[in-house]
Amino acid sequence: SQDMARLNFFDHRNPVAGRNRPADRATAMGYSSRMIAENIFVAMGIGHDQVASQCFQAWARSAGHYRNMMDSSRPEVGIG
Repeated sequence: SQDMARLNFFDHRNPVAGRNRPADRATAMGYSSRMIAENIFVAMGIGHDQVASQCFQAWARSAGHYRNMMDSSRPEVGIG
């Protein structure tokens, strides 16, 4: 999320060398690429008190995002 804000992009693919794919970023932090999933959400223009609720609701309505959140093989979450 820091790279997205600093470089003004919104994508799962990061233009910074060595951090291109979610798996690259996970591996750099010591996680197996098989253990991770990445959900991203544009929160610009949403009041701080509503961001978490609106983000969760959007992901819950999306089969793929919801599956990522509910997959018990991924017991940790990171939010940025």
